[in-house]
Order: sequence, then structure tokens, then C-alpha cells
Amino acid sequence: MRAEVFEAIVLQLLYRLGRIDSPEPITPFISLFRKYRADPSASEVAMQVGKMFGKFLRESVDRTKPGGTMDPTPFLDEVLEKFGFLGAQIGIELCESTNASIETSPWSRIRSIEWKDITELEHLFGAADRKTLKEWIERMRVPGTGIFLAE
Repeated sequence: MRAEVFEAIVLQLLYRLGRIDSPEPITPFISLFRKYRADPSASEVAMQVGKMFGKFLRESVDRTKPGGTMDPTPFLDEVLEKFGFLGAQIGIELCESTNASIETSPWSRIRSIEWKDITELEHLFGAADRKTLKEWIERMRVPGTGIFLAE
């Protein structure tokens, strides 16, 4: 199975469960820049805040222990001071969309769980559930391709 097909299945499942608003992949930087591209001054602020956010993420990842959390407050304070309300708004949007992207990605570390008790998995993925999931996946597939459709 191709990686993008697997990711699409995970996004569809999360969408069907009501966990996310759209089954489309989330691209925080691209969606943000598209949102502000019509206004040259806002677009420039978005570009600058995006650079600051990238730096914040790199530094935070280096400092954060596994299972720990990142506090965006210093980043948001800095963009508020430098760019005002618009900068803070863009910073918050970047934080929220990045968090959503991390939560929905099947490749994210937060999606990796080592189950300690096999009975939990048997209960979660019993034979009936496997059959239902397989039927749903097959219903979503375009015959003869690796393409899946949204219902």
C-alpha cells in the first residue's frame, strides 16, 4: 500500500469518527499563505511569522523531552510585539493547524502506541470490526486503482 493511500485512509477514518472537520491533508504553511496572499502586507507578515514559527519549532523540538509539550507562549508574545494583532492571529493559526496536522498524521509520534495488553487490541479490533473496516475500505476504493473516494 502506498503511503499516501494509507494516510488518506487514516484521514477518512478520523473524519468519519468526527475527530476532524475535513478528510483533506492539512498543510499549515501553504494553507496560511494562500489565505493571506491577496493582501500584500498581510502576506509579508505571514511570511515573517512563518519563518519565526519554523525557528520556534526547531528549538522547541530540541528542548522537548519525549511525551513532553511545547509552550507557544514565547513565540506568540514575540509575534504580537513585532507584528501586532495580525501577527498574533497568524501565529495562533499556525500553532492550531500544525497541531491538527500532527494529530491527524499516521506518521506522527503521537500516533505510535505500544500496546501492553493484547486483549485490549482483540477487543478493539475484533473479527466483526475487521470485517466492517475491510468492507468500508473496499467501498471507498476506485476499482483497479489505489485511489480512494470520500463518501
